This record gives sequence, C-alpha cells and structure tokens, in this order.
Amino acid sequence: MRRMRTAHAVLLLFFGVVLAIGPTSEFVVGNHQLAAAIAGTVVAGTLVAAVRVLRRGIVVTPGRVVVRGLCTTRRLAAAEVARFDPPVPYGKAFRRASLRIVLVDGRVRYCGAFTNTKLDGDGVGVAECAELNRWLALDTGSPASAAPLPGRQPDPLPVRLAWWTWLLLIGAFTSFCLAGVFLEMTDPAFGG
Repeated sequence: MRRMRTAHAVLLLFFGVVLAIGPTSEFVVGNHQLAAAIAGTVVAGTLVAAVRVLRRGIVVTPGRVVVRGLCTTRRLAAAEVARFDPPVPYGKAFRRASLRIVLVDGRVRYCGAFTNTKLDGDGVGVAECAELNRWLALDTGSPASAAPLPGRQPDPLPVRLAWWTWLLLIGAFTSFCLAGVFLEMTDPAFGG
C-alpha cells in the first residue's frame, strides 16, 4: 500500500513539473511574471495533490473510523461499521477495486489507498483487513478472534534498494527539471 501511494505521489510530482515546464516555455514566452505565476501555481497544486495522495488511508481511533480519500475525508462511528473486506481480485474499476468498508445498514464505502495492483500484489489489504476487523471487534465489544494477525513479510534487501533507487532517480530528475525552469525564469534574458 505504501509503495502504491509513494509511486502515485512521485509520478504526480513528475508530471506536474512537466506540465509546469510545457505551458511556461511554449505559450507564455514574452511575459516573465505570467510564466512564473503559471509554473508556481501548477507546482503548488501538484504538491498539494501529492500530499493528499500520501495521506490516503484508514485511521482508527477508539469509537471512530476516519477514511482519508484523495478529495474527501469521511468520519464514521465504529458502531456503523460491520466489517472490512479486502479488495476483490478481479476488476480494475477506479473506485471499486479497493478495500471495502461494509456498514451495518448494508452500504459499502471504499478506501482508495488499498487497491489490488501489480505494484502491491494480490494480497494487498488482506493483512490490513484482518487487523482492522480485529480492532473493530475489540472496539465494539464483540468477541475478538483469537487467531494471530497475519503479517506482511518485509521485502528482501535488493528489492528495497531497487525501489528506493528508482524513487531517488525520479526525484532527482524532477528536482533538476524544476530548478532549471526557475533558473531560466529568473534569467533577465528570459523570453527575449
């Protein structure tokens, strides 16, 4: 889950920088202030969106479940939640392929932070659902299962190194492009 959110945020930042470079260099050649305003607005919007992507998830506190989405945050009482179900192994619909929060009245809410993708694998959400269901049973006073919670095995060192190397390369390239754009815009000869 964390990998998917991190990959989405990094790609969002990368494409935000590309979008900031494109319009400012092509459409606003003669106006330095307008180019800087457009690039700054695009980068600021991209940063806000990347933070929202990284904060997606489910936060549980005594008596409350908070589902943070990309655009909205839902607060539910623990008594309203019947169970948590893992993502379905089929169908890649935008919202329907994520962790499901089944309410007591039969309605279903979805959490976009847990999705069944190739990056996270088929078992994503299973351990999280088991832990959330156990918390729900303890919080609502129903008898909790005595079975131990399944844990996710850590990735081997080469996989972790490859993952962080990829993120650092994309981040360095994005930072380099962004610095180049702002250095070019602060040049007195910009647009001339």
